[in-house]
Amino acid sequence: MIEGLRRIPLAILGDHRGAVLPMLRADRPPFERFGEIYFSLVRAGQVKGWNLHRRVTCNLAVVAGAVRFLFVDGRGESGSRCAVVEERLSRDDYALLVVPPGLWMCFGALGAEDGLIANCATEPHDPAELERRALDDPQMPRWSAR
Repeated sequence: MIEGLRRIPLAILGDHRGAVLPMLRADRPPFERFGEIYFSLVRAGQVKGWNLHRRVTCNLAVVAGAVRFLFVDGRGESGSRCAVVEERLSRDDYALLVVPPGLWMCFGALGAEDGLIANCATEPHDPAELERRALDDPQMPRWSAR
């Protein structure tokens, strides 16, 4: 477990015509505030990361495909410092991941389909608050296909 990293199951509302995939509401937890929403496409067989937000909480949901996430607690003051957690999200396993600031993250699409991630971030994008490391950084866990 990583302190503050939460997985919240979400319901898909659908019928024969299609579906609505609710993600986050301003009148219910875990909503904090709105900064921006964006979608991150990760191609089948590809991996993005490592990155760490210093101030931003990310609220992530996978709306198409399947995506594997790895998290490492990079917060010096955390009781789960250096802990590593894997999460998998897909439309078939629809959930919200609440990712607090200070966690390293990388993610990759699973299977033959691209993955589409929605992120409702608590702050607008600011390159100055983001740290990046190469996927093969020796200080980070090794990404392995699974």
